[in-house]
Amino acid sequence: MDENHSSDDYEVVPGTVYLVTQPSQTDEHGDIILVPTPSENLGDPLCWSVWRKRYHLFLLVIYSTVMTALGNWESSVYVDIQDALGTTINQLNIGTALTLLMLGVGNIFFTPLSHKFGRRIAYLSSLAVVIGCHIWLATAKNSGDFIGAHSLFGLGRAPYEALVPISIADIFFAHERGFALAQESTLEAICQDDKEGKHLHPSLTNTSAYKVGQVLETDSFRLQCRPRVILPGTWGEFFRQVYRPLQLAWFPAIVWSGLEYGACVSWITVLGTTTASILGSSPYNMNNEALGLIWLSPLIGGFFGALTAGPMNDRLILYLTRRNRGWLEPEFRLWVFIPMAFLMSGGLLLYGVGSANALPWTGPVVGMGFVGFGLTVAAALTMAYVVDCYKEVDGEAITAVILIRNIIGCAMTFGIQPWIDSMGVQNTFLLVCFLSFFITIFAAAFICWGKKFRFLTKMAYLSFAASSGPN
Repeated sequence: MDENHSSDDYEVVPGTVYLVTQPSQTDEHGDIILVPTPSENLGDPLCWSVWRKRYHLFLLVIYSTVMTALGNWESSVYVDIQDALGTTINQLNIGTALTLLMLGVGNIFFTPLSHKFGRRIAYLSSLAVVIGCHIWLATAKNSGDFIGAHSLFGLGRAPYEALVPISIADIFFAHERGFALAQESTLEAICQDDKEGKHLHPSLTNTSAYKVGQVLETDSFRLQCRPRVILPGTWGEFFRQVYRPLQLAWFPAIVWSGLEYGACVSWITVLGTTTASILGSSPYNMNNEALGLIWLSPLIGGFFGALTAGPMNDRLILYLTRRNRGWLEPEFRLWVFIPMAFLMSGGLLLYGVGSANALPWTGPVVGMGFVGFGLTVAAALTMAYVVDCYKEVDGEAITAVILIRNIIGCAMTFGIQPWIDSMGVQNTFLLVCFLSFFITIFAAAFICWGKKFRFLTKMAYLSFAASSGPN
């Protein structure tokens, strides 16, 4: 055993792992240790072959990609939906806000459901609910139908946010986790391009578009349809699991991760709910096709974000781990947030303040790209950070993060249009820029004191983990 592996002279708290052995005469850089340690059981997902892991990741990505696409395509045709339903933009924003809120609430139920019946049942139940919602939306007659269907739609989509990162964490080792989560975030970013649907198929009505959504969900359903698995456990334990995530909602790492992820989702939602009113009016006067095409910018930004959060950050983590005598601290993942704080807030300035001052259209569109970059980084790394910190209760921890995230997203979606109406576009986005920078740069506090925060929550975490069922 590596003599430097001893923790006698190194403080080990939950989340700290020995990942890289020290260099020797035969190995200049040291060996990477597999964390978590795989069992001898061939059925252990950590022991799966590379192709099986990639196939499983492919299925998870297909599911989350479809769910992301169906939640993002509407914003570029808000005006058409408004006319078809005889309603207002504010009413449509209410539907979008309730979708975000229900995304958080839904995981409180779907996570325990996955514990009792297995994750496959949770995924299939999710798809069935979303198919029903799109049948409802395809026949919607008024804003009440739109709001009701979107509330149920949020509940149905919920597992793609919490269960997919948990499933990935169960398959990949600690040094692979960032790359796998970044792949998922990248392919989800492609769904921003789904806003181009009106441009690519101008003959599609809104009703037809919802029917296309039904087809996408049904195909995803077929990919995952297998006999159900029932796991042991009483219904009393199931209902106890429902409120367990709330018990973790005071852990500093979970609170900040939820705030950061929620803020980034809020900013992309703000773009989605304001592009039609800002870029579709003077001096830009973009039509639906142009409003769809501008979402190529956050798509491209998302690709760069995935490269940064995935392979580049994984290499940085290994470098920092080797410098730390082979000990990995979860906070090593957070260094990327320092430059991201400037890029994300700069992107919001370009979009909001730039459009308020009639900057050429390239300014706001480039700003959208920076926001797409930030969202992808936040999506991958906040989840990876929480899993690294609290692996034994990753299901409850991620559910708590998603709940915080979507409460923030819901509030922002409700408030952004009245906010703009009262303060104006420029002042609103100046404040949004400040909030974005302050929340993101707070990662520096966790880089400095994150380990101390984990030490302070050590006993609560270990007690909570001891009372947990299998994730």
